[in-house]
Amino acid sequence: MLSNLIIGKNSFIGKSLKKNIKGLYISYKDINDVNFKNFTNIILLSSPKKYKKKKIKDFLFEKKILKNISFQRLIFFSTSKIYPNKINCSENMKSNPQNFYAENKLELEKLFIKEHDKTLILRFSNIFDVDSFNKNTFLGLMHSNFFEKKIINFDINLTSIRDFISMKNVKEVLMSIQEKPIKGIYNIGSQKGYTIKEIIKFYFGRNAIKSVPFYDKKIVKSQTLSINKIKTILRLKESEFHIETKKQLLKCKKYFS
Repeated sequence: MLSNLIIGKNSFIGKSLKKNIKGLYISYKDINDVNFKNFTNIILLSSPKKYKKKKIKDFLFEKKILKNISFQRLIFFSTSKIYPNKINCSENMKSNPQNFYAENKLELEKLFIKEHDKTLILRFSNIFDVDSFNKNTFLGLMHSNFFEKKIINFDINLTSIRDFISMKNVKEVLMSIQEKPIKGIYNIGSQKGYTIKEIIKFYFGRNAIKSVPFYDKKIVKSQTLSINKIKTILRLKESEFHIETKKQLLKCKKYFS
């Protein structure tokens, strides 16, 4: 029996995982062509693109998955965007979805937990990959604004803090939990974030910033995740993810030079 069925092969996360995590990688369009009984872990990375544009009511795609699983564990990639903008958000904090994407993710969490006992939900902060720069991520959007639009524009204040997690750590988490029979909800982030101002100075430098129009707002929106729960399970050292995230962010500097 194969270990992993990974749904979301065309996502930047799926393409990155394929280099290290063994399994069958498929698109959400291919689920009718696969025998789910051949796998022990069903890993759902992504959903149809329309989930980002409007609130979904039926979730027909995910219900198809639920009909096909019984003994398997369902591992669902969720998002930190279901939380309010606060520091050190824990898994039991009251949710406050920030957009349609987060609303749909939260509703799917509820659906999976209700319908399938062996459900593991991973709530990720801002994921980035050194080897595959994605335009839809925080760093990718900042990159395109600077190099393509010749502007740096944020709808929040530069003192706002953002939490990041590298694909290197995402892979390590998945490899560690593949054989662990855990379920429930876990945050995955670096726990200690960076201000937007720090990120801009790090990637662009002071001189580059002065050469383009620069805009931000007065409102401060900061968010980091508490990862104490997953640290206990994986026996992580204090600040282990934060230290690795810093190293990986440094490697991303090649995209901004």
